[in-house]
Amino acid sequence: MKNQYFGDINDYRKYGLLRCFLDTGMRIGVCWMLTPPDGRPDGNKIMYLSRPDEWRRRDPQLFDVLQTAAARKQRHVSGLERSGLLPAAKFYSEPLCDDTHRRVAYFNTALKALEDTDLLFFDPDTGLEVSSVPYGQSGSSRYLYWREVEEAGRRGGSLVVFQHWKRENRVSMAARLSADFARHMPPGTVVIPIFTDFVLFLCACAPKHAERFEETLGLVALRWDGELLAYQIEAT
Repeated sequence: MKNQYFGDINDYRKYGLLRCFLDTGMRIGVCWMLTPPDGRPDGNKIMYLSRPDEWRRRDPQLFDVLQTAAARKQRHVSGLERSGLLPAAKFYSEPLCDDTHRRVAYFNTALKALEDTDLLFFDPDTGLEVSSVPYGQSGSSRYLYWREVEEAGRRGGSLVVFQHWKRENRVSMAARLSADFARHMPPGTVVIPIFTDFVLFLCACAPKHAERFEETLGLVALRWDGELLAYQIEAT
């Protein structure tokens, strides 16, 4: 996550999804995986904020907060943390770097800080690891690595990971990543990919949270009216 993205259309959907989880009683921990700004125009997808008649109804309170932040040029995740939009959520907001040893310490500290939660949300710049960017090398801070997924999964809770689409068939990509995700999680995990126009949310549901996830997906369908589309792939 970069603060330059804060409040864009991906954020609106992202925080809307997390608010659906909260409204079904899930305790949420957010690991921002913050990285420095890069000067690119990414994060400029904020035109939806000028069309409240089209977009506000999906989550009026969230929309108003993001619209105000964009208007005031206060685009920073701390604004969400202070807003009360994710009540009782825990946040880990330290910056993440590429260095291997510092990265290990980062995730050890993050998981400890986010204890006593049901669901951990990871917000990497790009998504899950790729073979072209080895762990600890330049640019690795943009990704969440499978070793970190496994460590988080050993807590016994559920996970959600932010993932940008790649240049491949979206259904095939979602199925591939969901199957990979399931292999790195405890037995019985159900992986639910949620499609949006620009990004994918990979949701790994621990067996003990199955009922809460079902309720959450019902809320998502009701509030987001096709903007967030859930599929289901069972772990093997």
